[in-house]
Amino acid sequence: MIVGFVYICVAVLALMFMITVHEFGHYLAAKLLKFKVNEFSIGFGKAIFKHKSKRTGEIFSIRMIPLGGYCAFEGEDEAGSAFTGGNKQQSEMGVKSSLAPKEGEIRYDQQKPWKRLVVLFSGAFANFVCGIVFCFILVTCVGYYQNVKITSVENPETSSWQYSTQIKTGDIITEINGEKMSLLKNYNSKMSKFGEGEKFTLTILRNGAVLHEEVSKEKITREDGTRYTGLGLLSGEIHYEKMSIGAGVGKAFSFSWELAILILNFLGQMVTGKISWSEMGGTFSTISIMSEAISYGMVNLLILIPLISINLAVFNLLPIPALDGARMVFVFIEWVRGKPINPAIENRIHTIGLLVLLGFVLLLDLNYLVFSRF
Repeated sequence: MIVGFVYICVAVLALMFMITVHEFGHYLAAKLLKFKVNEFSIGFGKAIFKHKSKRTGEIFSIRMIPLGGYCAFEGEDEAGSAFTGGNKQQSEMGVKSSLAPKEGEIRYDQQKPWKRLVVLFSGAFANFVCGIVFCFILVTCVGYYQNVKITSVENPETSSWQYSTQIKTGDIITEINGEKMSLLKNYNSKMSKFGEGEKFTLTILRNGAVLHEEVSKEKITREDGTRYTGLGLLSGEIHYEKMSIGAGVGKAFSFSWELAILILNFLGQMVTGKISWSEMGGTFSTISIMSEAISYGMVNLLILIPLISINLAVFNLLPIPALDGARMVFVFIEWVRGKPINPAIENRIHTIGLLVLLGFVLLLDLNYLVFSRF
């Protein structure tokens, strides 16, 4: 019970770290472009920690509900915007500064559109950078490409189980149909694409020699009478190939791009109904999945951080009201027409969008809870 709680805490801290990175991206860009910042907050609800800078008047806080964060600016209410991992209006409506903007600092609603776009985009950009950094750590410290070493093959003389005679104990499977296995395209995912009787080629390293064996999945009958489709009764170990620093840099960028495409494909399938609701989840289910993965090994945290960090970046850039992407759309419209949309209308749109978004996330969590337990 205590161990499970520790894993949940690690998952929550990892999620809060990625939210902090997102909000710090907004904050850093805002400071560089001379925006007047009122508050930098991680989480929503009642503050459990709060510090006010005597020099700038900025408030730095940690709040009870670790489901997002915000970076509040002087004059953002008048412009109808908020820079959030969730939404500022959930905690304190219109955080006001006790100090006037310092010399050189400008209210949000008085900043040029391009500067506001930069600040809006910087949260997602920070998540992308974070994802790339952790992808680099992952491929150089753990590995990207994987091999499968066969540790045992059932002896046909003592068992009625069928098996693939081409595969032997000690073989190392390095490729399937000429393609290497990787973190995203691993052995199991590649094998699942082949049906019964469908032939494919395994590249095998055996006693220093490279072999190409044509195999097919067949129905395997167990001694207890149960059947499954596979290559036979094989046991194996997965080994990852660590990359050099030079190769790791390039792979970190390409791997991050692969993750972004994977997330976009998932969102597209979700919209078109190709993915079942039972496969979706919200914030709490994300924490649950993260904690379960971490329980199998802390190395999984190195896989989850870039995945969720890039997921935050992609998701926040979608043109959904209350997210950074939608706020960027409003700034673009203002830039083109030469004047902003009525702040009250924009705020109303974002508020409705936020409520719908929160309701949807809650529904996904309830859906995950029901389908994962029953």
